[in-house]
Amino acid sequence: MRVLITGGSGFVGQRLCQRLVEAGYRVQVVSRDPAAAHSRLPEAVDVRRSALDFVDAPPDALVNLAGEPIAARRWSHDQKEKLIDSRLNATRELVGLCEQLQQTGTRV
Repeated sequence: MRVLITGGSGFVGQRLCQRLVEAGYRVQVVSRDPAAAHSRLPEAVDVRRSALDFVDAPPDALVNLAGEPIAARRWSHDQKEKLIDSRLNATRELVGLCEQLQQTGTRV
């Protein structure tokens, strides 16, 4: 089973990736910086820049952890906007992936 994780190189994502790899899952990660993500994740994890890059090997499950880190800065109106926008953008990309997968006959 393939599991696609957005935000897989973050605090929660790293631990989830490790557990899934240990459990025998094939793990796919989307990262803004694939090189940095590779340095933090198990070697077995397939890291790419966009969820759309996985259309050739569609995931069986999606976990969306992507977004601005919540503990990186003091909370302010601007920071809250960044947090919300970052999560909406990641979700939109996943919706795009799901739409493409449906066109290939993959069950979404």
